[in-house]
Amino acid sequence: MKKLFNVKKLIGINKKIDNIFECPSPYWYLVNRSDNNSNNSQKNMVVFFGNDMEGVLGFGVSSKDQYVSRVNECLDYIRQNFIGFDLCYKSHPGDAGEQNYLNLAGFRILDVKITAEIFMADNLKKLRAVFTVGSFSAFNGYSMGIDSHVFYHCFSDIYNRDFIISLDQSFFEMPQSFFVKKLDQELPNNSRDLKNDQFLKSILKKNLDKNSGKIWLLCSFSEYTVFLGILTQIIRELSPNRQVGFIASYHHRWEPIRNYLNNYFDEVVFMPRIHYSIKPSRLWESFKIARQIRNFKMDPEDILMVASQPDFVENCFVSYHQNNHKIGLANKRDFRAQYDPKSLTYTAYDEFRFNKATWFFNKIFEPLLGIHRSLFLAFTSMNGFYFNRYQKPLNEIFDQLILFHVA
Repeated sequence: MKKLFNVKKLIGINKKIDNIFECPSPYWYLVNRSDNNSNNSQKNMVVFFGNDMEGVLGFGVSSKDQYVSRVNECLDYIRQNFIGFDLCYKSHPGDAGEQNYLNLAGFRILDVKITAEIFMADNLKKLRAVFTVGSFSAFNGYSMGIDSHVFYHCFSDIYNRDFIISLDQSFFEMPQSFFVKKLDQELPNNSRDLKNDQFLKSILKKNLDKNSGKIWLLCSFSEYTVFLGILTQIIRELSPNRQVGFIASYHHRWEPIRNYLNNYFDEVVFMPRIHYSIKPSRLWESFKIARQIRNFKMDPEDILMVASQPDFVENCFVSYHQNNHKIGLANKRDFRAQYDPKSLTYTAYDEFRFNKATWFFNKIFEPLLGIHRSLFLAFTSMNGFYFNRYQKPLNEIFDQLILFHVA
C-alpha cells in the first residue's frame, strides 16, 4: 500500500547554521586553460545531443510519431542556422536507438560512448554550439561558456504540462537566450567568456589547511565527472602532494569512462549500487555494503566531498564517518528542486507517496543501520516524476555546503 507524504512540512535548510556558500560552477578553470583558448572562427562543430526517447515517451509524451516529427523540425532549424558547419549528432548514453527514427541528413553521427560533458570538455576548441531537446547537457554546455540551447518549449503541445513545468524548474536560472521557443525565431549566440573564481579556491584552501588527509570525492552520477575532475585539479594546485580518491556506486554508464577517472584520481573505488527493495536478498546485500563502508579505513584528517545526495553508498559514508570533515556539493538547480520550499515541487504538488520499499527504508531500515533517513517519493499523477532528498535539512548533513550556480 502506498503511503502519502506531505512534503510541505519539510525544511530545506537550517537557517541557524551559517555553513552555506555559493559560487559559480568551476568550468571556468577548464575554459581558461591556455590550450583551450580559441576564437569563434576556429569553432566549426555544432552538436545535437540526443534524448532518452524511450524514457521520454514513458514520462510525458503520448505520441512517438509526433515526438520524432518535432525533433526533425528542430534538426531542420539547426541546419538553417548553421550552413557550412560540421553538424553532429551524439546519441544519449541510455538510448542509442533514437537516431534510427530521425532525419539526420547532413549530420555526422558521433560513435563515442563518453558522457556529453566529457565530450564537450575534450572538444572546447572546436565547439561552436550545442543543442538538446531538454537535456542537462545544454545546461553544462552553457556553464562551460558554449553557445547552448534547448528546444523543449517547442514541444508544449506534445509534452504534458507537468513535464514542461519540471523542465522549467530545472532551468530556472537560465537566460532567455538559452531557450528556443519558436522554430522561426532568430537564434542568439549566448557563448560567454568565463572569469576565474577566487572564492571557490579560498574555500577549498581553508579546508585543505585545516585537514591534512586524503580527499575523497563521492558521486554516483557519471555526468559529474568533468566537474569533479576540475575540483581535483584545483585541489592539486593548492596542495600539490594531496591524494585524491573517488568513490561511486557502480552502474553501466561508468564503464566507457573508466580511463578518464584513472587519469584524474589516485584511487577509484566502485561499490555495488543499492536500489530500494524489500526482497530479503537485496536487504542483505544492503546490510553488507553498509557494514563494509562502516569499516572502510579512513584517517580522521581525510575530507569527504559528496556530490549526489542521497545515494545509499554516500549516505553510509557520511553517516558512519562522523569525525571526518564533510562538504556537500550541489548544483543550485538541484538544491532548489529538492530543498527549497518556494520551488514548484513544494508549492504545486501534494500527491507524493512512498511505495513499500521506500517507506520501509525510511521508517525501519535506515534507522536500523544508523544512517540518515532519505526520502524517495513518487508523484502519483505523473509516472517518472520523483522527489529525492535527505529528510533532514541538507546543511545539517554536512559541515559545509557549497551551492554552484551558473556564472
